Amino acid sequence: MLLMGVVAFALRTAFVENAGQEDSSVLFHSIHPFNTYVFKDGHITVGDVVIRPERKPERIVGEDETGATFSVFKGRMSVSGLPVYGSVRLVGVAEGTEMLLTYIGHDTLEIQLFLSAESPDTLRLTFPGASISGDARTLRISRGGTVLLLKDIGAFEGSRRLGLGIGVRGDTVLFRFRDRRHTGETVLDPITVVLVASAGYDYARDIALTPDGNVVIAGYTYRAKDFAPSRTLYGDTGNVDVFVTKLSGDLSTHIATAIVGSPQNDYAYGVGVDASGYIYVAGMSEDGENYSSSRTLMGTQSPLQAVVTKLSPDLSTHVGTAVISSSDDDFAWDVVVVGGNVYVAGSVGDIYSFAPSRSIIGSPGGVFSVFVSELSSDLSTHIRTVIFGSSGMDWVRGIDTDSSHIFVGGYTYGASDFGPSRTIFGTTGSADAFVARLPLDLSSVDAVAIVGGSGYDRAEDIDLDDDYNVLLGGTTGNYSDFAPSREVFGTAGGSDAFITKLSNDLTEHMATAIVAGSDEDYGYGVDADPSGDVFLVGKTYSSDIAPSRVEFQYSSYSGNGEAFMTILTPDMATHITTYVFKSSEEDGAEDVVAVDSLCPAYITGWAGAGWNFTQFLPPTFGSSALSDAFVIRVECPLGQDDELSLSEREGGAWSIKERRGALELVLGRGAYVGYDVYDASGKLLHTRSVGFLKGGTYTLPLPEGPRLLFVVLRVGEDTRIVKVVRR
Repeated sequence: MLLMGVVAFALRTAFVENAGQEDSSVLFHSIHPFNTYVFKDGHITVGDVVIRPERKPERIVGEDETGATFSVFKGRMSVSGLPVYGSVRLVGVAEGTEMLLTYIGHDTLEIQLFLSAESPDTLRLTFPGASISGDARTLRISRGGTVLLLKDIGAFEGSRRLGLGIGVRGDTVLFRFRDRRHTGETVLDPITVVLVASAGYDYARDIALTPDGNVVIAGYTYRAKDFAPSRTLYGDTGNVDVFVTKLSGDLSTHIATAIVGSPQNDYAYGVGVDASGYIYVAGMSEDGENYSSSRTLMGTQSPLQAVVTKLSPDLSTHVGTAVISSSDDDFAWDVVVVGGNVYVAGSVGDIYSFAPSRSIIGSPGGVFSVFVSELSSDLSTHIRTVIFGSSGMDWVRGIDTDSSHIFVGGYTYGASDFGPSRTIFGTTGSADAFVARLPLDLSSVDAVAIVGGSGYDRAEDIDLDDDYNVLLGGTTGNYSDFAPSREVFGTAGGSDAFITKLSNDLTEHMATAIVAGSDEDYGYGVDADPSGDVFLVGKTYSSDIAPSRVEFQYSSYSGNGEAFMTILTPDMATHITTYVFKSSEEDGAEDVVAVDSLCPAYITGWAGAGWNFTQFLPPTFGSSALSDAFVIRVECPLGQDDELSLSEREGGAWSIKERRGALELVLGRGAYVGYDVYDASGKLLHTRSVGFLKGGTYTLPLPEGPRLLFVVLRVGEDTRIVKVVRR
């Protein structure tokens, strides 16, 4: 395998070994003229530019003698008959990696990196003190009076071109080889990561899928002018603006981005998509009267106003914006579409002046109270608003629907009088999680559940599973008495992430799981796939979160907090797996969407250092800088009831499923079969060449031990990596 790149500058030359004509630190130098040097410690200079590999090479040798000789006479020094080499090879510039320098043509130095099976999938070259600009096609490297162009970069394994990620951080260029087939190693998980970024701070807060399988994320950017590869602006830009980005389902293509803003600061917290693909984004504006390209004002204008905007499926058209507000500060946190109408939920600062009209249920009177507003599909008409809450402060963090009711969740500082009535699960403390159920006409609050402990507890997201049970995800300050009962996964300490499942009528506590490490852990987003498996994402400061974890990080980087995703069985009694996604700065996962029983699960959030976020060196739509929005697509484990059908295999050749702790292979026709089994750390547990099998059904045994396995299965010329979870 090689990485091919060329550094172009005006020079025709070859190499000669230093025999006293140069400083003793030089091992090889170029001739005609003398401006390229290879030093004994492995660094290279081309004019003023320095090239430094990851580590000092084990040896440096000249190759490809040209037949010419080199002589130099300087003062009393006389050197003659030195062989001239066409290339210089540096062996061991990284584990199992060699670098070859060769001049081709009159002005081109070719740099090749040869990787063995032991080589890492990510390599770096540092150009100390240099300025690096450009893109993956051509990088411009300049220092002093020298400008180099690194261009025509490609990665190959034999004749097969590999996927290659290229990242730049300061004066370092990183190369990530995405689909190597090197012997003895395997990619542990089919995970795709992309960044959507500007040269400023960018934060993704919510994610949704469109009816045709595309991905929509929403959040806010501090640099709208260069956010994403291209963008359509609705309104004006300020210091902070709302973004909505649409990507293809495989995350390979940036489809469109919309920026929605005002001259002041604007934030998006929730996004929803209707059955026709129209996109709704909810948030807050500091200048609602000038937010977006046009708007309908509903209520009394205030410093901070709740906003919701509707955009066309391709983000090319602004359909409408509603600004809903009171005489105090107001926030919209999430949005859902039911029966053609739009429901937006959030927190209101003044319950008596919010929206054109309102009904107030119970005795809300805190600094903030809960509101749910129903609007027409085009957001031009306010239909109704209901306000409820407690005598304390109430924050809404999510909204969902079962098509007959609206559910809102969040946390309250007044559990004892929240809503007209309530069922309390656990022990109430300074703040407690809540979920409330309302009919679609918002005429009442027909059920409220409070879930708490003696500490500070808050729900950050709400979701309904396919059986319409209610899931709350968030953070608890005291796991030991949170909820009536709980299953703890990991070592609880400080704040811990939680998932709670309640019945649809909110009268039954079905299960609570605590996902914990010895430091601080926070739950932010929750979802369930159609098979019932439960997903929780958030941020962890713990190196030991959950009973076990698979970590995705570049090199040894670990920041001040990492994004994580935990998957549990439907009864939340068994931990399937936890993934941790790291950069060298603080990262957080904000929301998750689990799609189907072969899930991909999609995660969104923000990476503090996108250039080294996970070991995948993610492709970037835009310019990675201070903090970047990310989307991760994770293929979930192949579980007991999950099957890859014959139709999914090329030519209908074979299918595979897990059954009773083994793999059941169905062959549509004869083929040679072999498989390797790895644990989550990459340790090879079992390898077997089964040989030629006729068409039929076969059992492939799996080794005893870990519940989470990665199997590299070879059927004929087809190779597939599958994950297996033994329940």
